[in-house]
Amino acid sequence: MFLIPAGAVIGLFSGFFGVGGGTISIPILTWLLKFAGYTHEGSIKTAIATSLLIGFFASISASIRNYKTWHPTKRRILFLGLGSLLGTRIGTQISVYLPGTTLSYLLGTVLFLTAVYYLISSNGTEKPVHQRVKETSYWLILSGLLVGVFSGMTGMGGGIILIPMLTFFFGEEAKKAAITSSFVIVLTTLFGVIQYGFMTPGYSIPEGQLHWGLVSLSMGLPVAVLAGLGGYFGAKLLHKTAGHLWKRLFAVVLMIVVVDLFFFGE
Repeated sequence: MFLIPAGAVIGLFSGFFGVGGGTISIPILTWLLKFAGYTHEGSIKTAIATSLLIGFFASISASIRNYKTWHPTKRRILFLGLGSLLGTRIGTQISVYLPGTTLSYLLGTVLFLTAVYYLISSNGTEKPVHQRVKETSYWLILSGLLVGVFSGMTGMGGGIILIPMLTFFFGEEAKKAAITSSFVIVLTTLFGVIQYGFMTPGYSIPEGQLHWGLVSLSMGLPVAVLAGLGGYFGAKLLHKTAGHLWKRLFAVVLMIVVVDLFFFGE
């Protein structure tokens, strides 16, 4: 019964903020997996892999809704996606050799820095953004590579770093950056799921739990279906929310997750 509201909330979050939803799906999945009998190490790594499956469904539905309002350039999506293909390969390999606790602290640190960025940039007024880097195929592929490494290593779609990158470096308005991110996340999460699906778990899987590699299908599929539905309505809500309010809400949610990862991640 808990999987139903969890999937809907994750989907709403993913669609509203243009991210894969891992910022809340990983803590939720970690708790559920521990309750199901996984070790701490197993719950963290399974949650990371499974969150990508959920993010894939949520980002597809969010992208469908976003496409009705604004169309990101196909060139940008293509080059970001190409970079993320290689990046997820690198990130998933790194995650296998990092302890679960280290991953928790890494997630918390990145989320804290991202939250600070949004709090500083949300002052109640929408200032014009400035392009600091010329948008070439080289810089787009490099950006996609970094996003892919982060996504594969942490189980997040990568939107929480892609959106600030698009805004700060390429001069994209925040909400449009979130829309672009939702399209790119379809690719990064798909690449990540495939990578984790062909990996052999280095920990015991409780009896009755269905897995594809490190991905928990028993928990991932039910949540993913509901996340797909929530992602559509989250994207719809995104277009009705002021940019500065969107940034503040994002920062608050990230801070809550940071506290959970640092103080309750053991």
